Amino acid sequence: MAVFALLGSGEFLPWAREVDAWCAERATASSDRALILPTASAPEGDEVFDNWAAMGAKHYSSIGLSPQVLSLKTRADASRPEIVDAVADSRIIFFSGGNPGYLAETLRDTPFWEAVRDAVAHGSALGGCSAGATAVGVEAPDVTSSTVSLETLRFVPGLPLFTRAVIPTHFDAIDSFFPGLRQFIFDSRPPDTILFAVDEDTAACGDGTTWTVLGKRAVTIVNADGTGPTEQFAGSTVSCDLGLSLGARF
Repeated sequence: MAVFALLGSGEFLPWAREVDAWCAERATASSDRALILPTASAPEGDEVFDNWAAMGAKHYSSIGLSPQVLSLKTRADASRPEIVDAVADSRIIFFSGGNPGYLAETLRDTPFWEAVRDAVAHGSALGGCSAGATAVGVEAPDVTSSTVSLETLRFVPGLPLFTRAVIPTHFDAIDSFFPGLRQFIFDSRPPDTILFAVDEDTAACGDGTTWTVLGKRAVTIVNADGTGPTEQFAGSTVSCDLGLSLGARF
């Protein structure tokens, strides 16, 4: 069984210990390593990247895992053997927040991303928060500092691990970024995709088909046929097939 955690915000904060413990208990990888990848924050500079790395290391140590920060900041880094080789048999591989479009374009079709897919197929848990969750859907917004309105918001192809899903995060607060963004996401998602939107300080934990909602708020779902939206609140379990694709090896 594959193991995933998609967080709307608040990675490495106390509420998220339940989420990462859920992943660690279900992952079948034999090591206790938790890989921390602040890659999505790399365009914001080393200070921001290093802050997320330090928060992640403290967080995973607090739940009894051995944290390892991977300094993957550019697309070239995603081919470095020491970074690619670190992935195999990790208990958890976690991507923290930042720019979803940058994360997707940095990892797509790289040796590192293939190593991640292979590790998940063989028992590693994969987690992502904010950009780290959004980027594994079919599309990802390029949220650069120059993005100031819905009219200038650019979407790039996601990685995508989930071939049927658009995965917005911060969903209960998303209109504070751009007024009207919530409705824009409802109206503009690609045809035949599922909207699987995660609120702040909330996580959807599952295997790609069955999900348990943990944290403080809800996951909002609009089905591929347009039915919905429905909200699934913390403590609920829902069946929703997001089209997991790990290739023939899974």
